[in-house]
Amino acid sequence: MNTIKQVWAREIIDSRGVPTIETACQLDNGQTAVSSVPSGSSTGSHEATELRDKDTKRFNGLGVLQAVENVNKILNAAVVGMDPTDQSGIDMKMIALDGTENKSRLGGNALLSVSMVVAKVAAVVQQISLYNWINTLARAKEILVTPKIPTPVFNMINGGKHGAGNLDFQEFQVVPASNKTYTQGLQAGVEIYAQITSYSLGRDVLLGLDVAANEFFNNSEYTIRDKTSPLNEFRMMEFYKEINDRYKLALLEDPFNEDSWESWKQITAAFSDQLVIVGDDLLVTNPKRLDRAIKEKSCNAILVKPNQIGTVTQTLDVVKMAKDAGWKINVSHRSGETNDWFIADFAVGVASDYVKFGAPARGERVAKYNRLLSINTELQVKE
Repeated sequence: MNTIKQVWAREIIDSRGVPTIETACQLDNGQTAVSSVPSGSSTGSHEATELRDKDTKRFNGLGVLQAVENVNKILNAAVVGMDPTDQSGIDMKMIALDGTENKSRLGGNALLSVSMVVAKVAAVVQQISLYNWINTLARAKEILVTPKIPTPVFNMINGGKHGAGNLDFQEFQVVPASNKTYTQGLQAGVEIYAQITSYSLGRDVLLGLDVAANEFFNNSEYTIRDKTSPLNEFRMMEFYKEINDRYKLALLEDPFNEDSWESWKQITAAFSDQLVIVGDDLLVTNPKRLDRAIKEKSCNAILVKPNQIGTVTQTLDVVKMAKDAGWKINVSHRSGETNDWFIADFAVGVASDYVKFGAPARGERVAKYNRLLSINTELQVKE
């Protein structure tokens, strides 16, 4: 049995120029792997804590040197000598060391960086692709799926915290029709983004929206700049009905505030047979919130972001809960990304229905789409 010899981390920069963590793992036989974690700008209040230094003399307080130190001193000492294929054991040990519900002591970013790199090095030592190892971990949790390529959801126009400030809704998305292969869907996304050619809405591609309603919710109302007055929850529901009647949406993400549970129930009851209602800020990849949403039928899909919960094992637990409930899975990037393509393999390994990696441009997004192309080729060869 090969064991972990050392894990060590350093501070790097993400796609927004904001510090994040890169962590390496070396086994006693010399094999290594490296992973880096993303961070979000539009975040739910119930997410795992992203530990920042708050030293205004460095990176406007956004440095992660404390999280790096937590990896190098505390988490390294905890996992040295452990079997890298014991993903659950390693993750549970780190969670116990942190000792907080939201990972605020050691940092969700610190824990996730170790959790991800352990999964990567476990695949290396077994000489299998990461998505196959993720699938093995999933099957151990009775997520009995075969690896498959998800449908890409492309962010074509960004608003809210992701945009220039002139649009309230956060993402305007293009979703390839279900009869498209991954390569055909990627081509459609690239060509639409580059305005090379035209596609038929409803036949070739569908529309999706990430509203991120948290960002313009205040005093029980939603302030949208092209409306003459703020909208209450009932009027927001009517607004979504107008949009869907006109554009026949495929996906609607975060239509209400993260704690407006009753409105989520109502919109799911009204639209679940027409489109996919995706919970992101509502659920934050958290099993407790997901359990409530399943019981209350608050949506019918979950946006899965490993850094919202902080470990690979807990992310798999959430995927199992959602799949057991018959929900759709959408594995997602964050606005602050790196060139790490871990989530592409994760999505394939758990047979996610969708992936959301951003527009088909910029290296940190393209790395993930290209990784899916490579996996797609592997899967076709196996057939």
